[in-house]
Amino acid sequence: MLKDMFTRIENGQNTFISDIVEQFGYTTEQAEKIFNLYRREKIIKLDTGSGRYILSHGAFWDKEVMARALAL
Repeated sequence: MLKDMFTRIENGQNTFISDIVEQFGYTTEQAEKIFNLYRREKIIKLDTGSGRYILSHGAFWDKEVMARALAL
């Protein structure tokens, strides 16, 4: 059961990062930095049922907002 939970967490993280790379053209390293900031600031939460990270507000899914996050 714990293994399944850790798998969902890892899959959710990988999916979120790859979505940033594909949709906004950031490198994987930049996408990981955005992901870590969003998670640390509690902008995203893991939906344990689906294994996906959910944004607290859609405005955070914007290239300009992500660029400002990278500048921090």
